[in-house]
Amino acid sequence: MLRLVHRLVTTLLVLALAGCLPEPDPIGQIPPPPASCGNKTCEPAEGESCVNCPQDCSCCSAALATGTVANPELAVGSPDGKKVTLGEYQSLELALARSIDDQGADGGFGAELELVGEILSGEGKPTGCTQQAGSTGLVVVEAKGEDGWRQIGLWGKGGSSLFDLGCGLVRRASTIRLLAQQGTAAQLDAVRLPTCK
Repeated sequence: MLRLVHRLVTTLLVLALAGCLPEPDPIGQIPPPPASCGNKTCEPAEGESCVNCPQDCSCCSAALATGTVANPELAVGSPDGKKVTLGEYQSLELALARSIDDQGADGGFGAELELVGEILSGEGKPTGCTQQAGSTGLVVVEAKGEDGWRQIGLWGKGGSSLFDLGCGLVRRASTIRLLAQQGTAAQLDAVRLPTCK
């Protein structure tokens, strides 16, 4: 009997280390919505998320934000008019509420990410899958794929606020990073995932 238990434990350990076990069932593990839920503002600091308070927090946006900017949490949730400001050389990392997949598998442009905000200063004018390193007056937009961070475009005045994971050869991402370059100031209200339903 001891040998059977040992074999079972060893097998489970090997499977767990290989990442082959299914994720635990979330039933009973979702925290109850906090008292602030229902006020039409996503408040992660109060414990709200798209899982326990979908009426305030969209699962088609960022669920968590960190970075070198003041009040990064203002970029969490659906657009609400509250904006985080990025100054030159500042960064903002956004964990999406759900992973997004590249929709342009046929080689075409398929926007999976939209930045809701504006560039306040800077004269860089990117187009499409622009990959200019060291550009001034722009915000570098990166997605974290299976093999690390990849640039998926540049955000600048007069440029699109739509981005395609395929521009950085990223198939799937759940984290986005914005890096403001020299001479750039931008405000971000939220991230939208146009392909999210």
